[in-house]
Amino acid sequence: MKQQQEASPRRVAVLLTDMKGSSAFYRNYGNLAGRVMIQKHNALLFPLIQDASGVIVNTLGDSIISYFDDPHAALNAAIGIQRKLAAYNEESKEHERLFIRTVMHYGDCIVEEKDIFGYTIEAAAALLRLCDAYEIL
Repeated sequence: MKQQQEASPRRVAVLLTDMKGSSAFYRNYGNLAGRVMIQKHNALLFPLIQDASGVIVNTLGDSIISYFDDPHAALNAAIGIQRKLAAYNEESKEHERLFIRTVMHYGDCIVEEKDIFGYTIEAAAALLRLCDAYEIL
């Protein structure tokens, strides 16, 4: 059995995004169109997170899990995401629009290469249930 690696908490700003309405989109337009929509979502959002010095830890369907060493950078990325999608939605057909919920929380986490653990990420995930499209909590 592999020995568990020791890890120490690290203070980071966690940024989570979640797309509203993706289940209905998959149901109405099919898996292939849904996958294309997720690829478009990632192509729009990944650069905004990375340009703000964020680290994308993982994706889960239509959600992005990322973190930032600087909470101001996380907030700037969240604002940038909402602005980018508002502009994108103005130019898109109604069924192609992307509606994103964005949640941030700052605190100690255990950060690993492909995952993040701790109260901070759990609290951010809980906030997603309270967040609506175009909002940043």
